[in-house]
Amino acid sequence: MRWLLAALPMPSLAWAEAAATPPAPQGPGIGDLLQMALSLVVVIAFILALTWVLGRIRGAPRRSSGSMSVVAELTVGPKERVVLVRIGDAQALVGVGATGVSSLQLLTMPVTVAAAEPPGSFAEKLKGMMSR
Repeated sequence: MRWLLAALPMPSLAWAEAAATPPAPQGPGIGDLLQMALSLVVVIAFILALTWVLGRIRGAPRRSSGSMSVVAELTVGPKERVVLVRIGDAQALVGVGATGVSSLQLLTMPVTVAAAEPPGSFAEKLKGMMSR
């Protein structure tokens, strides 16, 4: 009978040890998922902002290739421009849009364009673009 009384506390000790062990991890919690979603939103917002800034910068000088270069351009719509192109000694006025490029006029007399002011720093250009 004594051994029976001595054996009674043993199951309760085993149960106490089982209860003291922490439960196994269940995977990512709500905090982890919220942090991942917020990070994704920040990355997408950064990409959209960078796309917007690069789309607004049009004052970058264009390179000429040999005897062909862009003399001047005028934006007439969100995706439409009128461009004055120099090809050798001749000049052509072309329209550039979302659907393609179309010839508007072949100029018989060359057009002289006033020299643009020298390009400033990137910070000045960005400030000018943001103030529009």
